[in-house]
Amino acid sequence: MSSRRIFVVGATAPKSSRARQLADLGDVEFIEGTFATEDDLRKGFSGYWGAFVNIDGFNCGEKTETYWTIRAYELAIETGIKFFVFGNLDYVYKSGYDPKFRCGHYDGKGRMAEWMLGQRGSSDGVSIFTTGPYIEMAVSSKTVMTPRVQDGVVTWVVPLGDGAVPHVSLDDCEHYVRWLFDHPERSDGMDLEVAIDHISYADLAAAFQKVTGKPAQYIDTPMSLYFEHLPISNEPAGYNADPNDPAMMTVRENFTGFWTMWRNSGGNKGVIKRDYALLDEIHPKRIRTAEEFFRREEERRRSLGLENLFEAIQNNGLNLILKLGEDDWKGKLASCEPAAVANVGVQQRPRRRLKDSKPFSGKKSGWTSFRLEAENVLATDGEAIGNATDQLRTFYTWLEGKPTNFVSASIRKRARDPLAFLDRLEAVYGERDHKQKALKTLREIRQGEDETFAAFYPRFEAELNDAGSELWTEDTKINYLQGALNESLKSRLVLLDDTDVYMDFARQREKISSKMELLGQWKGKIKDEGRKRRSGVNTLKHGSDSHSPVAREDMMKWEPTEPPVTVSVARIGNIAGYPSRRFEDRELLGKRAKWVTADEIQHHREEGRCLRCGRSRCRIATCPLAVPIPPKDRTVRQPIQVNRAAIEEATDSEPEGEEQGKE
Repeated sequence: MSSRRIFVVGATAPKSSRARQLADLGDVEFIEGTFATEDDLRKGFSGYWGAFVNIDGFNCGEKTETYWTIRAYELAIETGIKFFVFGNLDYVYKSGYDPKFRCGHYDGKGRMAEWMLGQRGSSDGVSIFTTGPYIEMAVSSKTVMTPRVQDGVVTWVVPLGDGAVPHVSLDDCEHYVRWLFDHPERSDGMDLEVAIDHISYADLAAAFQKVTGKPAQYIDTPMSLYFEHLPISNEPAGYNADPNDPAMMTVRENFTGFWTMWRNSGGNKGVIKRDYALLDEIHPKRIRTAEEFFRREEERRRSLGLENLFEAIQNNGLNLILKLGEDDWKGKLASCEPAAVANVGVQQRPRRRLKDSKPFSGKKSGWTSFRLEAENVLATDGEAIGNATDQLRTFYTWLEGKPTNFVSASIRKRARDPLAFLDRLEAVYGERDHKQKALKTLREIRQGEDETFAAFYPRFEAELNDAGSELWTEDTKINYLQGALNESLKSRLVLLDDTDVYMDFARQREKISSKMELLGQWKGKIKDEGRKRRSGVNTLKHGSDSHSPVAREDMMKWEPTEPPVTVSVARIGNIAGYPSRRFEDRELLGKRAKWVTADEIQHHREEGRCLRCGRSRCRIATCPLAVPIPPKDRTVRQPIQVNRAAIEEATDSEPEGEEQGKE
């Protein structure tokens, strides 16, 4: 090895575990300080040939990191550093300035790396060392990809989709950085981009299972759900950053871009790529697969007498790998404790109270609900999200496909009013005459014969809301729902007490439907009963003035049957204490509906009333009135037999072409 002494600039305390590991290498000098003080930087650089600088962006945030990266480079040249290696991350945002790739702790380093390469002179050398997420983070505590054991299975739950992460190994990084210093003739001006491989998390889980013999899985999760379970989602990504600074990004905003990068980098063909042939040349013994890493890690743990990886994950015994985890988000910036900085006139942003909106992909059917959710989030959490640009960026994370183009265009044109942006999307994806179309659909919607109420009701409610029902009377909504139910359910509701409250009306139907489902009555027999009823065959035998209950043909063997009972029509509603039919219905039995004009029928239709009698909570299929006679035929009056069979047959046998009282 070369005898050169290389000082690593950082905020590692001399007595920390990291410092002790460095001390074991020998020929190491420690100077306690921070990267955010010029005196400490000068002291650290003075008398050395080379410097490796890797600033902790999570300590200070993107804005402060930018300034102190510039000063660190300038002071290194000032104090005589001849070769400067900068710890870097990919500047993906520059690839097209697409806001979905905006990631502060990556951009903060990436733009500075390009600046340094443009600044280097003939007397000093500069190399950029571009890494990525350490693969050790996948089996360490307090990272954005820490696994856990669920039902005996090691599980990674991250919003990666089919993408891949170009993980790096810290052991390999040691070799790469030393190579940069040892080969300045080749490395000067180079951006060495390293990785093990582009590793999908399905492959990561498979490798873990193969090495440990323990089951493992990867679960892709929506971005919104991922951040819902990340306790620090709405905290500043740089824990010493001013939460009221417009340049500040939250953890949610920062890592949304982070995961979006990897979602778009699968197979080394996306936005982040690596030259693995070059890496094989520079480091022939590098780690090339996740399986190889896990085997080395298991061997290392055995040699140290530690529990194996599965046990460590199961027992919450994983080590910390990131410095911010070791510092517990309390590392120093300059010479101040974070608390002292936070108490100087800084007002914390409020925490968000609502979840993110569900993604909108451009389907018009989903636009109305998306807009309502977006407006609700703006009204409730606008201040917590940030300024107008931050709100637009948040909208971007809720969009998929073509709608994302509108956000990019708005940001480029500096048209950053979120509500105006929603209005623009409304013009593209909103449906004209929406309420009228919804009202037409509402009139036509029907519950399927084999469809439970629980399955049908959400469809009905969606159409009801789209039709603008918030101002409708309870009777109108009840009438629409009653008319949409299938005959099987209606037949079991005849003896129920009616209610004037729409939600109570719906709950009654849902309760009966659930019982029918429990008893297996949503099967083919429902259709059979419907056919029997329409053909005049009822479960009640008809006489001139009495009915006798009989056992149904489809009755289950364990269902009790009642002995024959003979009752009059007047008492049909009081058998076994069942409530009687509505009084007004009984009063109308035997009477004929009056002939009304087409305008009056349309008026009834619009108000959701019965087209025959004009009452609320009555539908034509159950209306007690007989079919009206046109004016020219009013001299022909036939006597009407007052019994249920006659009423049902009259309802089901209206002459074709008759307009009065039909839907």
